[in-house]
Amino acid sequence: MSAQATPVPLQENVLTMLCFSESGASIVAGLVSPGLFDNEIYRRVAELAINYIARYKKPPKTHIADLLEKEMSGDKRRAKSYRQVLKDLYYVERSGYNEEYILQSLRAFIRQQKLKGGVIDAAKYLQTGEVAKAEEVILKAVSEHDTVFEKGLSLADAKSVISSSYDEEMFPSGVETLDKLHIGPGRKTLFLFMAPTNRGKTWALINCAKSCVLHHLRVLHITLEMSEKKILKRYMQALFSVGKHATDDSDRVKIKPFEFSKDKYGQYLGHSRVHAKLRPAFGTRAGSRFLRKKAKKFSRLKLLVKEFPTAQLTIPELSAYLDVLERQYKFIPDVLILDYADLMKLDTQMLRLDTGRVYRELRGLGVERNFAVVTASQSNRSSERARLITTEHSAEDYSKMQTADYVITYNQTHFEKQLGLARLYGSKVRDEVSGKIILISQAYEVGQFCIDSAIIQDYDDYLTQVEEEFRQEKKKREDDVSI
Repeated sequence: MSAQATPVPLQENVLTMLCFSESGASIVAGLVSPGLFDNEIYRRVAELAINYIARYKKPPKTHIADLLEKEMSGDKRRAKSYRQVLKDLYYVERSGYNEEYILQSLRAFIRQQKLKGGVIDAAKYLQTGEVAKAEEVILKAVSEHDTVFEKGLSLADAKSVISSSYDEEMFPSGVETLDKLHIGPGRKTLFLFMAPTNRGKTWALINCAKSCVLHHLRVLHITLEMSEKKILKRYMQALFSVGKHATDDSDRVKIKPFEFSKDKYGQYLGHSRVHAKLRPAFGTRAGSRFLRKKAKKFSRLKLLVKEFPTAQLTIPELSAYLDVLERQYKFIPDVLILDYADLMKLDTQMLRLDTGRVYRELRGLGVERNFAVVTASQSNRSSERARLITTEHSAEDYSKMQTADYVITYNQTHFEKQLGLARLYGSKVRDEVSGKIILISQAYEVGQFCIDSAIIQDYDDYLTQVEEEFRQEKKKREDDVSI
């Protein structure tokens, strides 16, 4: 079935408002683009009028004839067509038109014209065999949402928010202390982990996602670096505390993580090793039996992992994929985990500017689709030596720090790494107090980014203590070997 054409009179009325209306021209100019009109002449008139309004903040009115002087002085047949369109616009202006009705019809006009354009573009792609591109433009045309036509909320709508808690839309971060501080991802926000190279950015994202799926949220994990299978294995490690490799004769992995003593406010008082625990491992008979049993039990968790090639994924392609998930698989995520944003397709000639653009559009995608965006970013070289990483250690464009609602940095000295400890720093926290340092204990050997957590005040004294503790443990191991 062919698309029904938009009535020409409506297009003429919209174009007339664009050229002549003192009250409506700026509204129309902000909503329509020249490409929405059906023919070349309408598109050119719209382009000139929109540019005029952008420059002078008023409609061109009779100046539209001056703007079209070049078009009306060239080819006779073409010039005649332009003069006829101009004559029609003047006639509509003199005869009067219903501005209120046109503005009410504008939403349907824009939607229909975008859909028609999508169908035409899709047909061109289908002729060249580019089916994926055809699907992308159709889905984009169908799913575009014109929020500018929605009024918004006023105090008259207060009843809808009074009965809910302030943090109703905050999701778990995977770190208990952060959650108690009301720091976590939420709908329409961008939650960003930042860390140096090879310091557990993917594990941080998986830890957050694990906590969300265990709270019955739908999580989509987009991986741009590791394969889907490797990411899924990591999720199994994180969910079930499974080792990557067995480390002893019993086909098990031995771990002795730290646990913290805290006061009633969650402040760190000290730490001690827990008794050794043995966990199953991949590649062993016991581990395989354990994982099959667990995987069956947890198969209903709403987690989806999707791989895209490094530096190839664009925001429009991601949006199209989300449309496919919704329409074909009925999967609408509450949380988007992007591993990680810096690895999306970027213009290398304008790397900083394009990086900032990607982060802004990512957050916009979260707002448009009402989900939380959780991603990671690599800090710069100087962060490798920093005792505390802040937003100032951001690599490439700093504006991504400004775009993010939350920036949590990962801090770890050599001694902390050897002991399985690290610190998270709330470098930027919207709506809550920033600057909190959270001590976490870890066991990467069984996929655990955070086993225990506590607020730490004086991290200088703590780091001195950790360095001394590392030396004592190292000496004890050396003494045991010599015996």
